[in-house]
Amino acid sequence: MKFQKLFSKTEPDSITGYEVEIKEGLFASFIMAGGESRPGVDWAVKIKTKEKEYPLVVRDFLSSQESTEKEREESTVATIRFIKAKLKEGWIPESPPKSILTLPQKKTEPDGPGQRR
Repeated sequence: MKFQKLFSKTEPDSITGYEVEIKEGLFASFIMAGGESRPGVDWAVKIKTKEKEYPLVVRDFLSSQESTEKEREESTVATIRFIKAKLKEGWIPESPPKSILTLPQKKTEPDGPGQRR
C-alpha cells in the first residue's frame, strides 16, 4: 500500500449548490470478490454546502500499480464528475457515509481504452 498526497482539487457546482473537493488518495491493491487483486486508489472526498461538509471515500480502479501521473489526474477528474453526476441525479450525501462509492469500471473494448461504462 502506498499513501500519496497528490494535490487538492476543488470544483463548485452552481446547479446543485455543492462543492466537491478531493484532498488526497491512498494507492493500494484491493482484493476483489473472486480473490484476485486490482490496483486502485481510494480518494478522500469532501462534499460541501454553505452549511455542512460530508466526507466520503470514492474508489477508482487503475490500469496498473505503477500508474502514471496522467492516469491519476484522469482518475481525479473522473471522481469529481462521478460525484457531480450523482448529485445532479438527486443523490444526497450522508454524514457519516455508509459505504465506499466505486466508480464504474473502465472499458478496454470497442469504444477504446479508458472509456467508463
